[in-house]
Amino acid sequence: MKYYYEEKIKDLLPQCPPPHYNKKDRICYRWVFESIENDDNFKAQADKNPSIINSKDDKLKCDYYALSFHDTLENSKNAFEFLQNTVKNAKKRLGNHIAKGKIDNSDGVAEEPNNRGHFNLHPSQESNFGEKFVILEEL
Repeated sequence: MKYYYEEKIKDLLPQCPPPHYNKKDRICYRWVFESIENDDNFKAQADKNPSIINSKDDKLKCDYYALSFHDTLENSKNAFEFLQNTVKNAKKRLGNHIAKGKIDNSDGVAEEPNNRGHFNLHPSQESNFGEKFVILEEL
């Protein structure tokens, strides 16, 4: 499988995605902007803001080249509520809506959700999340 950010990270982060990431087939939730067609909806934070990885260790750099998802709507809302208190202009930077979609084995590799339901996915070049996700509600 070819990963979307493979060319950017292959020399910088040789263990990215991490070897414990696996293909997934599951429903998940992601913060997006008002239009599902917005180009930033399914871009990694390192792609939107390359300087964000400056002075980060390799694990965090790799995380910033992944897409962030949640396993439930409730976990997604709770995480955004927490970040809204710590990230300036969270709705302008991270998204102002929640979308629901189904990722499958062709979309990349992901880690298991943590105890707050968050997981990262390293997308494949073939992924087209804009066709798989629908906006549910405003944050």
